[in-house]
Amino acid sequence: MDSKTPSRSKSYDSRRLLSPAVHILIIGILLVLPEVLMRMASPWRGPMPPVAYIKVAIMIGVFYLNFFVIIPRTLERGGPNRWWRFVAWNVLVVAGASMLMYYLSGGAPKRFNHDRDQLQIMMAKASFILRDSIMLLLLISLAVMLRLSNQWQVLERSQRELRASQRESELESLRAQLNPHFLFNTLNTIYALIAVDSAEAQKAVHELSGLLRYVIYENPDKVEVEREAEFIRNYVELMRLRMGSRPVELNVNIKEKGNMPPLLFVTLVENAFKHGNTADTSLPIKISVESDGEHISCFTVNSVDNDTRLDSGSGGVGLANLRRHLELLYGGQASLDIEIGKDNLCRVCLVIPSK
Repeated sequence: MDSKTPSRSKSYDSRRLLSPAVHILIIGILLVLPEVLMRMASPWRGPMPPVAYIKVAIMIGVFYLNFFVIIPRTLERGGPNRWWRFVAWNVLVVAGASMLMYYLSGGAPKRFNHDRDQLQIMMAKASFILRDSIMLLLLISLAVMLRLSNQWQVLERSQRELRASQRESELESLRAQLNPHFLFNTLNTIYALIAVDSAEAQKAVHELSGLLRYVIYENPDKVEVEREAEFIRNYVELMRLRMGSRPVELNVNIKEKGNMPPLLFVTLVENAFKHGNTADTSLPIKISVESDGEHISCFTVNSVDNDTRLDSGSGGVGLANLRRHLELLYGGQASLDIEIGKDNLCRVCLVIPSK
């Protein structure tokens, strides 16, 4: 989790800087662009009159009045009438700001001086007010987009953090289920050995102590595939003590190093011994762990009884648990294939990406 924190922090900082940058851009457009365009269109004219900058200040005031006051108190508070309240407030704001800018500008152009130009004067006044009103409406729309965009980003980040927290909690729950399940099966093995061979039972306890050290004390989020393969090797040696003369084949082929979650393959290995021990004992139990740098794979082959079902392990912890674990860790990037052939051999293949 710690390794991901800097990237999330940088992403969050970039989003926080984006909003002020957009605001500065808006102010720059309102203040600078009219001056530039007027100079380009009419270079013989003097600088923009002070009233033009006052109008810009009024427009900026309307923008921030919406951004900091009206939108938070109407749209963000929710409720069935939020849009009506938002529109009502802005009708008053736009009307007041437009009339203020109209009177500060001195009314319509003065070139219509005769009675016969009254219609043109009225149209000029309406055009003058309409132009400013449209500009104010555009600024209000922009304030809505920016404000709601910020809120959407905050909500999305909160939901993402919540999903990550829930995912981590479920993973911890799955691991907590797995460890007692593994320990329960191993203790059963040692219990069976005590009645048969006390020396072998003592050896099994020694093997178990090494396995428990890995499970309890050396269990980070990621381990090297060689370390996991060593755990599987030790577990197989412990099971061999119980299986007696039953042939067990273990193949570890690591061409390239890779990292993986710990204890991910132990469910497959446990099932191979569990079901293989109750079926045809003349057939070997085969276990293979491979890594090619891009994928890490675990293959198991064991004989099964005709009525064997592999949907889940005992106590509700097994392949169903493993499938959920894979879904949380990899989504659709991992594959778990199980096939029971007519020869009563169960073949299981788990492939995960190497990280």
